[in-house]
Amino acid sequence: MKKLLWIPLIIILLVIYFLNIYNFLSDSHPVKADVLVVEGWLPPESLDKAIEEFNSTNYKLIATTGVPLTPEFRMPFSGYLIFNFQNAPLIANQSKFSIDVNAMGTPVDGKFADMKFYINDSLAFETETSEDLKTYSFEFATDTIYNVAIWFPNDGKTNEEDRDLIVNDIAINGTKYLPRSENVIYDRGKRGGDDIYSANFATVADEAALILQKRGIPADKIVAIPTDEMDINRTSNSAIAFGDWLSSYAGKASLSGINVISLGTHSRRSWVLFQKNIKENIPVGIISLKSPFTPDENWWKSTNEVKRVLIESVKYVYTKVFL
Repeated sequence: MKKLLWIPLIIILLVIYFLNIYNFLSDSHPVKADVLVVEGWLPPESLDKAIEEFNSTNYKLIATTGVPLTPEFRMPFSGYLIFNFQNAPLIANQSKFSIDVNAMGTPVDGKFADMKFYINDSLAFETETSEDLKTYSFEFATDTIYNVAIWFPNDGKTNEEDRDLIVNDIAINGTKYLPRSENVIYDRGKRGGDDIYSANFATVADEAALILQKRGIPADKIVAIPTDEMDINRTSNSAIAFGDWLSSYAGKASLSGINVISLGTHSRRSWVLFQKNIKENIPVGIISLKSPFTPDENWWKSTNEVKRVLIESVKYVYTKVFL
């Protein structure tokens, strides 16, 4: 009989958990602050919100954090990955080139990323990618290559899926060229528009800083603070890196506070970790941005969002107990 009494108690606790956990993990608690910290992995819509926050308040600096990037280049939006050889054109031995492209894609509703490969602005090859990394090989007749452009035309997303094109590298006549190089740019949207930036960045923090600068934040107001750790405790290591930077920051004595911007249910954990790793007696607040993919009131209708809430709950407990 006593065992049966536990059943309604467990049910009540589960109901309380599901009714309150989303708001608990994603609440905002900002403070009066001079420094705004932006987690570099945030999607562009959220970076726009960070820019709005920075411009609407008297912040002295905006800091970006993040881990090292892997060598492949992920194209999260339709656009062009352009390799420019104008300064050192590639010359063919027999008026043709052999091309290899290592790429893969992610799907939405079973449709993977399309990839169109242009040489000197002429279409040379096109295909639909797959979830497996593949080498796509073809030949192209020309004496000289001045530029190569990989066009990803069919970006798409739902609450559950996000279609991206991922380019590992290209090889031209056996010579490999990496997308994260000085001569490569990512031109998002219509080619030749106003959303163009270098693909040559090594960390998520650097990428976010470039985007913020591109969108109007002065370069002298931005500081990128990357961490060396790529896979384990990424948020914790980003917070540690920021805390180390702050300890050596000349203007720390005059700071009134620090606000961290994060996304949805990740926010509570980020707040705790930055509070723990800032050694100075400076108030730390959190600004939680709403997910651009899942409305708050319907989070429980999304399988992915339910999984995310459960995972963040466990990670929050781990953070409080062990980090």
